[in-house]
Amino acid sequence: SVDYALAMELAIAHLRSLGHRRIAYVGGPVGSRSDARRREGLKRATMEHMDIKIVDLGAFRPQVEGGESAADLAVGSGASAVIAFNDLVAVGLVSRLRTRGVSVPEDMSVVGCDDTLVATLVRPPLTTIRVDMRGVGAAAVDLLRSVNGKTADRPGEERSSEVRITPVELVARGSTAVPSGE
Repeated sequence: SVDYALAMELAIAHLRSLGHRRIAYVGGPVGSRSDARRREGLKRATMEHMDIKIVDLGAFRPQVEGGESAADLAVGSGASAVIAFNDLVAVGLVSRLRTRGVSVPEDMSVVGCDDTLVATLVRPPLTTIRVDMRGVGAAAVDLLRSVNGKTADRPGEERSSEVRITPVELVARGSTAVPSGE
C-alpha cells in the first residue's frame, strides 16, 4: 500500500511553507481507494494547520483531460495552489492554465502525485510526490510468493494479513513557488 495520506500531508506542508493558504484539490475517480486516502491526508493536514483551507473541486478522470476539465474550477476557486490526483491530471491543469493565460507557478502553483516520467517532461517540471511503484510491485510479488498457494478456505491455513506501507517523498521542482503578492 502507498501512504497517500502522508503524500497529501507532505504536499500541504510544502505549499504552506511557501505561503499558500487556500489550496484546491482535484480528486480522482469516485470510489477510488487511493483518492479516499489522499482525502484523509488533506483532512489531517487541515486539522494540524488551521490556517489552511482546502477547496475540493470534485472527482475527475485520472488523465490529462481530467486536469483540463478542472483548471477553470481551480481558477474560479480563488486558490493560489492546486494539488492534483496524479501527474497526468497535473499536466492537464498546467496545459489549460497556460491556455487561459495563468502562469505556473507565478499565478498558481501545481503539485502532482506519483513522480511519473511526465513530471519531468512538462514545463515547468512538476513538483510531485514520489512513489516507489517498483517497490510496491516487488512487495506484492513477495507477498504472493509467501502465500505459496495457501488460501483461507483451507482448514488450518491462514491468509496473510501483512500490509506493507511504501514510503513517499516530496520532490520540489519548478511548478511551485511563493504565491504572487507575497
